[in-house]
Amino acid sequence: MSEEYEVEAILDKKITRKSIFYLVKWKNFDDSYNSWEPIENLSNCKDLYEEYDISHKTNLVENIQGSFDRNDKVKRISQILYDDINQVVLGEVEWEDESLFHTLYPVQELHKYCPREMCEMYKKLLILEYKPSS
Repeated sequence: MSEEYEVEAILDKKITRKSIFYLVKWKNFDDSYNSWEPIENLSNCKDLYEEYDISHKTNLVENIQGSFDRNDKVKRISQILYDDINQVVLGEVEWEDESLFHTLYPVQELHKYCPREMCEMYKKLLILEYKPSS
């Protein structure tokens, strides 16, 4: 039987090409456990995310996705995801302009547009272990 966690608050929202995500604060857990959850996983707390949307409506209207076409500056690649439906590896781009929503791009495009940030992301994903010889 899987454990159920209770949502204490909705802290933020982002929209990607495929879904809407909310940053969730979990009840009885500290902030290090906050997580981005797809709207599909939040059916039992619809009132919380609707309340968040209403109270942040002006911000939602002003925010748009960042784009390389507009020469928006990349802050970092926040995560690498695998899209099962399209069978493609995507990178989530976080933009320097914080009013822009994060954007998903195929990693091939990210290698072209922001190679330094991709190297930083790969470096974070590496797990290096030193084992001295006996």
